[in-house]
Amino acid sequence: MKKEMDYNNVCRTEQIRLFTSLPRISSPRNAAFEIMRSAMRVYQADWCGILDVDLTANTYCPYWWIEEGKGEMAETLFHSVELSEFYEGWAEALKKMEPIVVWDRDLDTNVRENEKECYVRLETHAVIGCPYHNHGVTGFLVVRNPRRTDANPSYLSMMSYLISAKIGEQKALDRVELRAEQQEVIGENEVRIRLFGGICIQTKGYELQEKDLNSPGSWNILVYLLIHRKRSYTTQELSEVDCNTEYTDDKKKSVRQKINRFNQKFRLINKYDLIVREDLKGKEAKYQINPKLKVWMDCEIYDDLMRQAQLTTNRKVRLDLIKKAIRLYKGTAYPSQELSDWFVSTAAYYRRRNLENFNEVAKHLDQKKDYRELLEYSMLVYKAMPEEMDGYYWMAYCMKKLHREREARRIIEEAKNRISEEVGEEIWEKVFA
Repeated sequence: MKKEMDYNNVCRTEQIRLFTSLPRISSPRNAAFEIMRSAMRVYQADWCGILDVDLTANTYCPYWWIEEGKGEMAETLFHSVELSEFYEGWAEALKKMEPIVVWDRDLDTNVRENEKECYVRLETHAVIGCPYHNHGVTGFLVVRNPRRTDANPSYLSMMSYLISAKIGEQKALDRVELRAEQQEVIGENEVRIRLFGGICIQTKGYELQEKDLNSPGSWNILVYLLIHRKRSYTTQELSEVDCNTEYTDDKKKSVRQKINRFNQKFRLINKYDLIVREDLKGKEAKYQINPKLKVWMDCEIYDDLMRQAQLTTNRKVRLDLIKKAIRLYKGTAYPSQELSDWFVSTAAYYRRRNLENFNEVAKHLDQKKDYRELLEYSMLVYKAMPEEMDGYYWMAYCMKKLHREREARRIIEEAKNRISEEVGEEIWEKVFA
């Protein structure tokens, strides 16, 4: 009875101390670390941290942590992404919203073998973890190697609710700051245009997408001028991307109307026209992208990354540049026109280049046996290029290497359904041969 009172007295003392100090801390991050320090004192633990859970990807990521003798955010034994497959007991506890309590990893019969291996890697002899699912965030508050053996999870459970509120606040702040940074980066005369995955035009504080202007001809003319920016073009030249019919006065008028229609829409988000007319004495007027505007396009950034990658002799630098390019590729360039005569070669070029880049990175990561990072890039390619087998193959391959064979089989079945039975069989033979 005395031990229980000792624990309860410590909890009460810490609660008073914490609830006195928290109102004076405005930063969610600082408040969270104050909560974790309190938990470490109560449980006499050598480490306390937050595992942020992604329920869609079934992953656990260390979010914030503090370690005895090392302080906040010191180098951690956790991987940047931990797979829930190796923490089945934790996944069940999260589903039931019950705490995990392990006083001795070697003696506790409820500890699964793969969990025990993780505990050994993480230098965890004992652990208490309390789940939370509040304020739009999900995860665990964890104390490692608690030395107070008379303790129970009650205090940590209460702290996990408080910590979830602080994480929710921090993530909301991060989203606001990100939007503010994007607006600060984009100057008054700066325009950012994305073609990968669908057209999106960003100016300072505004955005214009293909769905906002129902005029395919206007968008075609814009994209043509963007990817051929070295010179200006006549209405006759631009009519070829508007419609493949014979050039007439009506077609000339149609091109001008579509340019005017686009500029009217663009002026809602910027004071300048994006497409301007160039009048030359004694010659037919031509059109070009407005030279007064600083226009950035994802395709051009992609090309620049590729140029830098080809020039460097440093293998690591080259791979880092290629990884950036893969992250930039969000899908087929201007997908609504990917099969049009005037754009098909451009769309095919970036698709082929991105596959080549991905396979170079994939082979490198496979040699390093870094299956977690390889899985991350495989998922990016799978999302951006669902019609290609490469993303499915490398995802299934990684799952097999990470002992997640059920997931590997599910991915192969998806490839059969989304691409073809033959492709699925080919992936199966490569992964499970």
